[in-house]
Amino acid sequence: MPTATMNQDEKQLTAPPKTSVLASFRAMGAVLAISWPTIFDAMRNRVTKKLVDERCKWLGDRVLQLTRAKLEVEGLENFDPAGSYLFMSNHESLMDIPLIFATAPRPPRMVTKAELFKVPIWGTALRLGGFISVDRKNRTQAIKSLMRAKELMDEGINVWIAPEGTRSRDGSLLPFKKGGFMLALDTGATIVPVGIVGARDVIRPKTFRVFLDQPIKVRYGKPIDASAYGPERRDELMAEVRAQIEELRR
Repeated sequence: MPTATMNQDEKQLTAPPKTSVLASFRAMGAVLAISWPTIFDAMRNRVTKKLVDERCKWLGDRVLQLTRAKLEVEGLENFDPAGSYLFMSNHESLMDIPLIFATAPRPPRMVTKAELFKVPIWGTALRLGGFISVDRKNRTQAIKSLMRAKELMDEGINVWIAPEGTRSRDGSLLPFKKGGFMLALDTGATIVPVGIVGARDVIRPKTFRVFLDQPIKVRYGKPIDASAYGPERRDELMAEVRAQIEELRR
């Protein structure tokens, strides 16, 4: 009995995703391409908010180009692109950061784990570019880091925090840490929840290998005014942000 020939669409559905080690190395090269100039510019006192914004946007766009990700962005109409916001998103992949850089109206500065700042060249550039290191094991240092984030927002700079505190390994939304919400309450920040879908299919947990041509969605939710809450309603604020992120990541 003759076997039916698969059409092209069926072949694409059953074929394993293409991977590229070369794209991984090129993405690392893109990181270096903005790190070295930032270090040299800092030595000459030439690092500005605008300069860092431009380099972060370039990095995000470049990583998307290298991964050939099929990107959809929703919800940018929900907030004023000229405003200052505290972005909070789910965090499943190393791809999340370039996605936020590429799609946010103005790339935010990350509040991220101290280990990244130990990476040669890249870590130095992060520090000089105004990014914020958090040592989760050192409460005093963590409080200082959040104060630095407050200073950035006071200067009109967007800030990004992963409220889970670390990447999810299985795609589920982890419990939220309290620090980012205390920052929001202390500053009266406007939180923009963000749901990222598909990033973990591009760069999977425990690997740097890039999977090409994967669909990704970045969905920006409705802003939440933290000043409408008080410290006694912190848990209510956390629940509202979590509910939005859960909905946006579906």
